[in-house]
Amino acid sequence: MLTVLEIAPALHIPRPHSGRFSYRVPEGMKPPVLGALVEIPFGNRFVLGLVTNQGDSSRHRPFPLKTIARSITNASAFPETTLRFLEWEATATLTPFGDILRKALPLWANDPRAIAALRLLPQERRDRIRPPRKTKALVIVGNDALRLRRYRMLIRGVLNKKGQALLLAPTRERQKFLLENLGGPRVLAAPHGRTKNARTLWFSLRTGAPRAIIGTRSAFALPFAKLHLIVLDDETNLLHKENREHPFIDGRSAAGSLVAISRAHFAIGNDIVSLNAIVEHHAPLPHRNAHGEIRIIDLHQERPGRSRLSRPLREALRALATKPEGRCLLYVNRLGVAPALTCADCGFVFSCSSCAAPLPMFRAPIAGPLVPGLELREQRPTTVIHELRCRHCGKVSAPPLACPSCRGLRLFPRGVGAEGIERLLQRVLSNSWIGRLDSDATPDPKDQTRILAEFRAHEGPATLIATAMVLGKVLPPLDLVAVPALEQLLATPDFRAEERAFSALMKLRSMLKPKGAFLVQTWRKDSKLLRDAVRGDWGSFARRELRIRKKLGWPPFTRLAKLTFTHRDAKRAETEANRLAERLRTMCQSTNLPICKSAKILGPSPAFITRIREKHVWHLVLAWRPRNIADLRIEKILWNAVPPSWDVDIEPASIL
Repeated sequence: MLTVLEIAPALHIPRPHSGRFSYRVPEGMKPPVLGALVEIPFGNRFVLGLVTNQGDSSRHRPFPLKTIARSITNASAFPETTLRFLEWEATATLTPFGDILRKALPLWANDPRAIAALRLLPQERRDRIRPPRKTKALVIVGNDALRLRRYRMLIRGVLNKKGQALLLAPTRERQKFLLENLGGPRVLAAPHGRTKNARTLWFSLRTGAPRAIIGTRSAFALPFAKLHLIVLDDETNLLHKENREHPFIDGRSAAGSLVAISRAHFAIGNDIVSLNAIVEHHAPLPHRNAHGEIRIIDLHQERPGRSRLSRPLREALRALATKPEGRCLLYVNRLGVAPALTCADCGFVFSCSSCAAPLPMFRAPIAGPLVPGLELREQRPTTVIHELRCRHCGKVSAPPLACPSCRGLRLFPRGVGAEGIERLLQRVLSNSWIGRLDSDATPDPKDQTRILAEFRAHEGPATLIATAMVLGKVLPPLDLVAVPALEQLLATPDFRAEERAFSALMKLRSMLKPKGAFLVQTWRKDSKLLRDAVRGDWGSFARRELRIRKKLGWPPFTRLAKLTFTHRDAKRAETEANRLAERLRTMCQSTNLPICKSAKILGPSPAFITRIREKHVWHLVLAWRPRNIADLRIEKILWNAVPPSWDVDIEPASIL
């Protein structure tokens, strides 16, 4: 009797193909179960595949079916909860299932000696799987000490009941911090690599051994057989969202989906209550938190040319430099000396010739003679020039001598950059330790760890200049925190800009000592956001922001999809964007699904940065209201409607 199986190879199969192919089981072979790993011929090679469904043996096919080469596992390689999550991830992110499977398989999956043990996996009872359900999360709000104490209690309770737990961190550094404070014989890091320990831990999870795993987004694909608890740490951290490569998965949505599929308990830890937690999990709004003293500096009252470091900020820095153990943090969310170079006469902004983006200014040192007795990183060059460097394509050019628009000679940097603040502080605080933490000065995690260690251990006063990456770091209690340019936190026209700015201010304020000072330089001292930040009133800000978003139909009340098309020909990019927008509008109007009729299509329109690497960028944004996290009806429509040349990002971190 002919037996046909649907098998997904661990390869990239572009949309709109389902990524499943029919193979027949050879005579004499026991048909593999669903979820089993097999080796199949694909083209002129043999690849790993996963059995996803029973095929139709009665269907007539105009071509002969290929035969399964061999069966690798007798049982399912993943528990059914994990298989269902992988299916959800592929549909929810519009990523081919082969790409999802390739990342889910452990690195040792192609090693014949290692995968021989997979034949010993126990067969799972399929009747134990229950339908997904919506779970209300336990929201834990507080500092690291409070959250770690609650995490420890939750994990201990699960392990005592012979269950498994997953604690999700936004970054590997945060994962390391959680391991240092919570790790133990049964609380381990997510397995990674081809080592024997990684294989042993993977098998122990698959067989249901009580373990608690601390990991990042890649831990979602681990084969948890008895997952009873999922803890999402630092929920508002933007690094929970993958933006570099497919799948563009959001760890917060993925955690909610895995909770619904596995019916596990859910806990969310953060230093503030996110807007999503307020809407989705009915988290109570917190009381006012007036930690530390905050002072607003109106830059209109300062002398022209002093907007980077105002007089009150300079005085506070000099006063702190007299304290033996004074610690200060300056938060600047831009790299370089300045974010842009402009003409003072006509306002012309210098931009990249390949990208329609302003060119930040950086220092370009020319090495002079070395000073004996100093390390290489402490050497200061005798000559310093500046360069304009594009942050999108990396193109470097020298600053021009005159404006190309009006031929004016008064060219000045505009805005505040971390490198520019560092140069100013070297003049103001000549005897203090000054360090910089950003992707330009410390791109390597080891350099970041070294800078933070020096900042903690320095015996005298120390000042750290940092970008947004500092929000996920662990710092000692600070005497002074300063934000030299509040407007730069709100400079992007994104609906989440104010939420991110307020969240950053609250996180920075929580780093202060009880009697520490918080200084904010601004041109708009009467803004509502700043008024709530001064009072530490997150509840007032959240109520106002949620009221606006509900009226306009923005998340967390809706789900977004950002569709991006790039092409070297500007006319071709515009035509393709208009064609897809018209197709989606026609599909939404012709279907009988109420969710499609209520969906909003915004655009198409050129992106905020209209050209990147000589390619013109067009965006199309789709907004709709799903019933729950498992409602993927719109995603299934987009799977067939959007050509593979388009890039699709569900729940994007930004709509720009």
